[in-house]
Amino acid sequence: MNFDDTDTNTLVWSPVSDFLVLTQTYLNNGYSKIYLINAKEMTSQLLIETQPHDGTIEANAWSPDGSQILFTSNFGTYKPGIWVMNVFDRSLPSYVIDGEYPSWSADGQIAFRKIVLGQGTSINLVDGNFQKIDFTDETEEDPFELEWKEIYSSEQNIYYSTWSPDGHVLAFGIDDRDGRYDEDLFLLDIVTGSLDQVTFSGGNTLPSWSPTSNLIVFVNYSEQNLPLSLNILDVDTLCTVRIPEITYAEDPTWSPDGTKVAFTSFGGVYLVELAKILGEDSC
Repeated sequence: MNFDDTDTNTLVWSPVSDFLVLTQTYLNNGYSKIYLINAKEMTSQLLIETQPHDGTIEANAWSPDGSQILFTSNFGTYKPGIWVMNVFDRSLPSYVIDGEYPSWSADGQIAFRKIVLGQGTSINLVDGNFQKIDFTDETEEDPFELEWKEIYSSEQNIYYSTWSPDGHVLAFGIDDRDGRYDEDLFLLDIVTGSLDQVTFSGGNTLPSWSPTSNLIVFVNYSEQNLPLSLNILDVDTLCTVRIPEITYAEDPTWSPDGTKVAFTSFGGVYLVELAKILGEDSC
């Protein structure tokens, strides 16, 4: 499926269905569009948008039941922070909490990043098992009073996180400069607090954890900060396999059954079957 070749994209697959959400952001004009895509029927519809020069938003995560999404607002129409909206009844979004880059676990936990001025960044947890929302024009902007806790902080930059299927481990990227080439992937056990580095070459980012196994798909960037390839990491063995014949890809995300990965490339949304790549002799 083809869309505009925009400045930035994000793509996230529902954990329970053939639906994905695609964000397209036009940085120069300061606005975003979020589309709902049916991967089975190869159709799409506009879900929500901001107006030119009136703020950007970015869809980051689906709820475990596939009925809601979380998106981050940077400025403008929606005040900065994390928002939630029901996907299929077109109700109004509602503000959740101050933060960015949220990910939603299968058991309902939301992990998100906060920037601590002068101190770096942190990963935090909040309970995402709030009731499905029935918004009206009169709904208060902040309907939730949520308590959150910090579970990890760093003087370096922490980027997008993704949950293990059992909800015990978070994978995310950390770098020490403002560029994807220095980023590598780490695993954080949220029970013990242990942190393990799992990639070491630099330029490894945008992880997405398979919902059915200990495999993580991620993007490798070049020294010129361009996305080069999609790779599959086996968390148990640290074996990494490059998905062949893909030379420019971003925003990988797994199908609910763990057999396919969707990604974006130059304004297009593509699917790749992983059966042959994940064969017994792949590592």
